[in-house]
Order: sequence, then structure tokens, then C-alpha cells
Amino acid sequence: MAAAGESRLGFDIAGYMDAPYLDSAQLAPLVPAGTGRILDVGSGAGFPGLVLAALCDAELHLVESDQKKAVFLQTVIRETGIRAIVHNRRIE
Repeated sequence: MAAAGESRLGFDIAGYMDAPYLDSAQLAPLVPAGTGRILDVGSGAGFPGLVLAALCDAELHLVESDQKKAVFLQTVIRETGIRAIVHNRRIE
């Protein structure tokens, strides 16, 4: 039986849960000052786009072709007040 915080595979999963946020957040210092817009193509679950939107002054445009994912992104934006726009479109 796994101990608290351990997966059934026997390792601590707490660090893995933070990894997508931390991976995305490390990009924020690389965004040049005065950047007006950032485009995240294939946004999926919102990494790194939503995290960058929360940390940067730039307006984020999230492009996601899957409608369910786009609705999720719009919900997160609405609930958090993050400055971002979702485009439910396919880029080819």
C-alpha cells in the first residue's frame, strides 16, 4: 500500500504536480519588456499560456482547435480574471 503522497508506483508525486506550473513560469522572465501580445498555439490545458498570462503584462492569445479544451480555457480565464483571449480555431 502506498504511503500518503506516494503513487502506487512507490514515488512521491507531489513534485510532479507542480512541474507544469514551474516549467511554464520559468518562461516569464524571457518575455521582453513591452511585449504586447503572446500567441500560444495548441493551448490544450493552458500550459504555458495561462501561466504566462497570469505572470506577464502581455495579452495572451490561446489557440485551441478542440472545443472542450477551448471552453475549459475560457472558464479558467473568466474565473481567474486573467487577461487572455481564446480562439477556438484550427491553425494549419
